[in-house]
Amino acid sequence: MLLIVGLGTGALLMALLCVNATAQYGQLRQTDVQGVEMLPISLPSQVEDTGLLAVRLASYDGPFLEDGTGDEVVGVAALVIENTGGTMVSEGSVILVQGERMLVFELTGLPPGACALVLEKDRQSNSADAIQACWGWVRREYPENMGQVGVEHTGLGSLAFTNRTTEQIYKAEALFKNYDAVSGMYIGGISYLAEVAQLQAGETRVISPPYFAVGYSKVVRVAIEIE
Repeated sequence: MLLIVGLGTGALLMALLCVNATAQYGQLRQTDVQGVEMLPISLPSQVEDTGLLAVRLASYDGPFLEDGTGDEVVGVAALVIENTGGTMVSEGSVILVQGERMLVFELTGLPPGACALVLEKDRQSNSADAIQACWGWVRREYPENMGQVGVEHTGLGSLAFTNRTTEQIYKAEALFKNYDAVSGMYIGGISYLAEVAQLQAGETRVISPPYFAVGYSKVVRVAIEIE
């Protein structure tokens, strides 16, 4: 049974019952609380110098996505984060100080204008304590020409990569995320990678990457390498 307390989105996380997770991103950038001015703040709040908006903090019951285990958890802090910048967030974190605790929310692969429900990386709980500080960091990707390779859903758990060029493509990668169509939000900060190698000119190749499910996954970026 899944429950999001305080979001009021109804069927928001039905998708989580069908999608497990795997960690696809690096270690947390370490941040020291010492020296940060502690002033109570309210959400939504812009995260300075990141182009991210911390929208709302809630409590989450359900499978834990962010570390690849899928363990059932209860009361884990979950933060809705919006990318208000004009480019893709490759990776980043939002850090909240709540009471005497530091809550860290890591995310990857968030498109411009999109929102994601991100779970606290160490499974810490939400509480009634005031939020005293909010900061973070991001690394962004700038627009790429994605026309060389088309990536389409072709059935349950399948993606078709098509080389639209007249040259061999050494590697083509598709980054995808869990997505809830009802709320229009990505679920979890985690992203997943599907890739093919040696894609010949005009070739279409179908693969079934782990963790991809039609209706619950959405491709957010396509990148290529030409040998």
